[in-house]
Amino acid sequence: MMPQRSVRGPADRGPSSRVTVTTYRNKCEIMVTGDTKGLEIISDVCDIFKLPEPAYFGVRLKRDGSNFWMENEETIRQVCGKKWIEVVKVLDFKIRFFPPDLTRISDDNIIYSYFTHIRDDVIKGNLMTDPTTAVSLSALILQADGGNYDPMVHDADFIRQADCIPSRYSKNNSTMIDNIVMEYEKLSGMRSVESQVEFLDRSQGLHDCGVDYYPTKDKSGSTFNIGAGHNGVFIKHNKLDNLILFKWVNIVTMKHDGKFLWLEIENKKPSTFEMLSKEIARMVFTSFIAQHNFKLGRRLSPFKTLVPQYGEKRSIRSKSSREEVDSRASSISATPPSKRTLLTANGSPSKTDLRNHLLKMLTQPEEIRMEYLGIDKTKPDGTHIVANLPENKPTNRFRDIIPYDDTRVHLHSKRGDYINASHVNIDNSKHKYILSQGPKDNTVSDFWKMVWDQGISVIAMVTQLREGYKAKCSQYWPDEVGEELETEELKVTMKFVRDDVLYVTRSFLVMDKETEQSLDVIHLQFTSWPDHGVPKTPKDLLDYLSEVQSLTKEMKKPNMGEDCPILIHCSAGVGRSGVLLMMDILTRAVDNNEHVDIPGTLRKLRTKRSHIVQTEEQYLFIYTALIAHLDQSRLI
Repeated sequence: MMPQRSVRGPADRGPSSRVTVTTYRNKCEIMVTGDTKGLEIISDVCDIFKLPEPAYFGVRLKRDGSNFWMENEETIRQVCGKKWIEVVKVLDFKIRFFPPDLTRISDDNIIYSYFTHIRDDVIKGNLMTDPTTAVSLSALILQADGGNYDPMVHDADFIRQADCIPSRYSKNNSTMIDNIVMEYEKLSGMRSVESQVEFLDRSQGLHDCGVDYYPTKDKSGSTFNIGAGHNGVFIKHNKLDNLILFKWVNIVTMKHDGKFLWLEIENKKPSTFEMLSKEIARMVFTSFIAQHNFKLGRRLSPFKTLVPQYGEKRSIRSKSSREEVDSRASSISATPPSKRTLLTANGSPSKTDLRNHLLKMLTQPEEIRMEYLGIDKTKPDGTHIVANLPENKPTNRFRDIIPYDDTRVHLHSKRGDYINASHVNIDNSKHKYILSQGPKDNTVSDFWKMVWDQGISVIAMVTQLREGYKAKCSQYWPDEVGEELETEELKVTMKFVRDDVLYVTRSFLVMDKETEQSLDVIHLQFTSWPDHGVPKTPKDLLDYLSEVQSLTKEMKKPNMGEDCPILIHCSAGVGRSGVLLMMDILTRAVDNNEHVDIPGTLRKLRTKRSHIVQTEEQYLFIYTALIAHLDQSRLI
């Protein structure tokens, strides 16, 4: 008997209908009304089948001969009209959003869903594969679906009949069949989930992996397909084995008008695509916008660290930074020096001695742990009277992450002078910093007022807008280039946006509406840092930090010298923000041949804002990242 559930919608009124939802493995039945939203269906199906990350999935329905996604906030009636009961009988529950690194997802059910989706695309020939890749993927499909190679069973005839070879290749190609058999034999011992992960690894090299296509034609009447994915908008001609890609970063404007979808590409003439109908043009446009938002980080689910039981082959590829450093530390022949030797005879620090000391510490993680736990999270005499006033409590994102009275940022605003942000200036740093919580809906105006009051020229954002189904930060900037966001006192205009691999760069012009004075602000959003976790590699953080430091120097105001603070925020403004702040202070100290004191620096920072660097993992990562920075520097 199929699982059943009732999803009646917010109004819980009107006629209801029993609908079958098909998934990758099985089916379920749900009761819906015309007011049931797409997000409600997704959440309910994920609950039925225990899928922990609903944000990757979507609900598709067939309309005018094509499959279309139902948007999260759309109701069944909005999509299918008044006669929705006659139209909606079956809904497809499928993977919709494909992150750039599928292999970091740890849940087996999610992995299986991705594997099944991409496997079907490969077999149907929807993805372009060269012969070598086709052999490799076919063998992995066999291992994932059928287990270990058996010479008595898995001969050439078996491979020809198995559903594993891309349709673009002939099953009578004896050379390819023989190569698949040999490759399949090599995979013996690999568990099914390991094979699925390896399959996903290799599929990532396929250019348009995870792209949905829709039929369209150009002004000349030529028919082809258009689709959107993580990288951008793809054009695919059925009879041509090549793709045209318009990267998101190069798309200036995208809109729909009647049956037409219109793209303005940077440095190119606008491209127009005629869809089958006005409604299809609207639905495709909406779907493309959703893909773009996912790319920008407005997705609803974080990536997780790969679980170790995916096997030795997988774990080698996913070796942690700590393991790499431990391995390198064990190969150092010289005895690491004591803390006393971190300074040379003339009083300047030795980078080599510092590096060796950090490597020694990383071979003793328990010592680092005890060092971290020995640092007070708050200062004993710190008070939070203003932050706890009844009128200010609703503006705090977390009850226990609030600024001290003596270091809080004061607003010069008619709305009041409180914002959840702290000055975190310490005596051994020439630079000034502000750590802030991510703006809430009710503090966006305050956030921009702080930027204006403090003369902020660089904002370093180290969080996504949403992670899981939790809001981490409200979007406090306009959506598109040229658009404006207005507060009571200020006008914020988006000047440009550039989407790089690790971060998104935005430029804003902030203008005082009364005086018409303006301020240029650069905004760098790091997009690959999980909450309470650490970046995938130290290099990712160091590359991002280098860009922040470069722009800080470039944007420095001549009349303000070093007095212009760097504004850093994540969600709470202490965890990821604290790691970035620590790394900025410590790397500058290394580069200037100044004394480096990791625990001492954190101790001082926590007297300015409590709870900075929230986890032991984050503290350990600072050691690892600082070694990586030293490796990039000249050890003299």
